[in-house]
Amino acid sequence: VNEGCGCLAQRLFSRTDPGLKTLRRFRDEILYGSDFGTAFADLYYEKSAVLVALTEDRPALRTFFRGLFKALLPMLGKTLGTPE
Repeated sequence: VNEGCGCLAQRLFSRTDPGLKTLRRFRDEILYGSDFGTAFADLYYEKSAVLVALTEDRPALRTFFRGLFKALLPMLGKTLGTPE
């Protein structure tokens, strides 16, 4: 989750939300550690503007994506050794 990128996760979480920090750590420590993970993160950032635009006027879709990210956080935290 690039600082100041305007990506979907940054739009769904406040800057001080620990979930955003977990997403950033997972990106930096896990995803960027492999070619597949880097490609996945790159694709996410490439398509993030589309996702932001889709959710701009659709609160239910924003809620869905926020819930999806929040549902992943416990698994990401365990992977990082810091359960959420």
